[in-house]
Amino acid sequence: MNFDPRTLPLSQQPARNITIRAGQRDFYRTQFASYGLNFDLLPNYPDEFVNPRSQVTSIGVEREVLRGLFAGADFVHQHWTNLDRSVAVQHHYGHRDTTGLRAPIQRDHRAR
Repeated sequence: MNFDPRTLPLSQQPARNITIRAGQRDFYRTQFASYGLNFDLLPNYPDEFVNPRSQVTSIGVEREVLRGLFAGADFVHQHWTNLDRSVAVQHHYGHRDTTGLRAPIQRDHRAR
């Protein structure tokens, strides 16, 4: 299939917000290049997959205030690391539309 991705109608273009998995740099370079984007400009791309981790801390107190009436309070804190995150790959100037002019990003999103 031979086509120019810059001339695709907006309805056929890929989503601009994607989730990028770690450790697949070569795959993403070719995919991004097919749409005229430089994957190496993405900051903080991890070259290996690290499992997500959650640390949970909790402390609580419960007291019988009156006979049969209990009052309690709990504090719970959760900290996540190594989660997948969405990265916006659209650039600030829009892309070239079929007329060769720069199309504003807002118009791109309304057309989807």
